[in-house]
Amino acid sequence: MSALIIDYSELQTIATNATSLASKAENYCNELNSNVYSAFGSVTAGVNDVLSSAMYYVAAKQKSLTEKAEEYARFAGNVCTLIEHAKQADQDVATKIENNQEDFLKKHSEIQAAEGIEAFLLNLFVEVKNACPLFEIVADCYIAVFDTLDSAFDALKYFYECGGGKELLNIVIAVAVAVVAVATFIACFPLSLAFSWAGLVALATVIGSGIAAVNAITDVLTSTRALESRLNGDPAWASIYGKQDKFSDVLRDTNFGSGTLNKLSYGAATTIDTVETVCDVICVADGLKEFYKAGPQYSEKLGARKNKLGAKENQSFARKVGNVSGCPQNYSRDDIINSLDGVTEQSTEIARGIKNGEIKINVLGDELFESYLGVSSETKAVAVGEQLYVRSSSETIFSDVVHEGTHVDDFLSGESFDKIRTWEGELHAYSAEREFQIKSGMEVQFPNKDDMKVHIWSNYERLDN
Repeated sequence: MSALIIDYSELQTIATNATSLASKAENYCNELNSNVYSAFGSVTAGVNDVLSSAMYYVAAKQKSLTEKAEEYARFAGNVCTLIEHAKQADQDVATKIENNQEDFLKKHSEIQAAEGIEAFLLNLFVEVKNACPLFEIVADCYIAVFDTLDSAFDALKYFYECGGGKELLNIVIAVAVAVVAVATFIACFPLSLAFSWAGLVALATVIGSGIAAVNAITDVLTSTRALESRLNGDPAWASIYGKQDKFSDVLRDTNFGSGTLNKLSYGAATTIDTVETVCDVICVADGLKEFYKAGPQYSEKLGARKNKLGAKENQSFARKVGNVSGCPQNYSRDDIINSLDGVTEQSTEIARGIKNGEIKINVLGDELFESYLGVSSETKAVAVGEQLYVRSSSETIFSDVVHEGTHVDDFLSGESFDKIRTWEGELHAYSAEREFQIKSGMEVQFPNKDDMKVHIWSNYERLDN
């Protein structure tokens, strides 16, 4: 049997969001028509091939936006229809329950409410609960809490009386006493050892090694006894001995002929396992500490989080949109500087900024690039203040550096990011990148400047007033 749960508020939110998206798409389409497409008619030189191509791309964008707006609006209407049908179905079910309530109570007299004052109060509480959602939530929480407490108390009582709770409590007390004894033992060490991390690690290593040695000897002895039992035709004892890999296992499985001794042996086994775990944790922590100390060469990349001015804390950043190859490439800082220096005036200026530290460059893998900056897979590079982030998998990594480096150079020159992110700022960056691609012999992304402008108009917001 399955159940369908419908959250009306969630459905209403979905319908509202879809309507909002349809409105945004329609507004964007209108903005393209009023700000871009209508401007083509004011060109005095008449319509040429380049202008015609630009008009085609803008018209295609408008058509796509119109289709998306219609799809979002249609989806919102379907969701509203679903809400109406679901509410009607709920009402039909409620009506059927009310109509059959009397017959149902006659067949099940044990659930009928008491008569008189008790029935009056019960009906009153039920009506109040159904009339106000808040009272319904309070009543449900009240019932759930007390049912949980009753079940937990019953389970705890059964466990204490019949499930070994008394014995477990004795073990816990024994472990606590053992912990106090170990703490007292450590406190008796000389101050130079007890209060130093190296001394604690050394102590944990000695104790852990001792326990491991005892366990190794125990494993040899129990494995020998398991083999002897198997050869003597006793598979039950062979299985028991075969599972005793540690000294604590032997203490737990051995019957010493006395309830007190058995409890003490069980507590001792738990203490040994606890001490062994604590020693392992200390040694692992020391290993992590040494690993952290041995990796200072990674601190520069990890330290970039201290300058986190990206999308998660500061929405003022410029980005480049494009395709990513997905194949990581290994380029050093010097490789990038040498590839930019002397090609164009702008790329030479960016190379100089990277070299003297004015421009901070970060080459990241795809997963780190997207998770750290909070961007999609369509973003190839990002500029945040004086920080420049590029993907190691980008096939155009050098021209990406020129593009975002131009944004950083504008920022260092005193331009605000509100202006850098406008069509004017992106036109400056894409023009510098295109010039670099031409003079360096790279594949040119845009055959002409008009295609470049259409790309900017289609992928970036016009933020200037």
